Amino acid sequence: MAALPTGAQSGNEAHQAETASQQLVLARKTQAAGQYNAARDLLLEALSKTPNSASLLDQLGSVQQDLGEYLQAERSYLRALSASAKASDEPEGVLILNNLGTFYLETAQYAKGSSTREQLEKLAPGTLEDHPAIGATLLSTIGSLEHARNRDNQAQTYYAHSLQLFRKANGPVSVDAALVKNNLGGLKLEAGQYDPASDFFREAIREIEIASGPEDHSLVRPLVNLARCENMGYAGSWW
Repeated sequence: MAALPTGAQSGNEAHQAETASQQLVLARKTQAAGQYNAARDLLLEALSKTPNSASLLDQLGSVQQDLGEYLQAERSYLRALSASAKASDEPEGVLILNNLGTFYLETAQYAKGSSTREQLEKLAPGTLEDHPAIGATLLSTIGSLEHARNRDNQAQTYYAHSLQLFRKANGPVSVDAALVKNNLGGLKLEAGQYDPASDFFREAIREIEIASGPEDHSLVRPLVNLARCENMGYAGSWW
């Protein structure tokens, strides 16, 4: 069979990429509507034509995770990570790495979180700073994985770096940064350091109220943690 002319190949690839993008958008909407099997079918059809699409593989992992197909989801995330590396797509690679880390966190596969941290350490210098919002989210996820493995010193380091990047991405106040402060407060609370823990929780509450208003549902976590902290601190001082 004769090879297609270069121009025809480029046009065909562009058409396939556009079609894959459209199917990705449709799959996301279908997944958001709770139609997970239909979303998976859309993604598998798209991948039959563009099997090395990192974005399609990443979305497939998300759908499989919603379906409880955890082994398949992990494989899809790993394939997506490999595909993004081959395409030298830094922001997409960071996003996929975060999704993989979140998957390990939500499925309580904390030991596997070490592989996510190792992948983070292999990123080119400056990658996270060049993409601060995505980088901050990844660092927060890895911080939570480290905390789940009782590595709180490392968790604190990742949370602190995450907070810096959220400031760079979002400015002086944001809900995202406030939730990282809540996580830092949680570390202090579990260590029995009630005063600094209370400070973090109050700062998180105040920042969420400034950034998003007093009705934001994100307030629930730091408010509950502040109440726990004050109750535990009071009990400790009473005894």
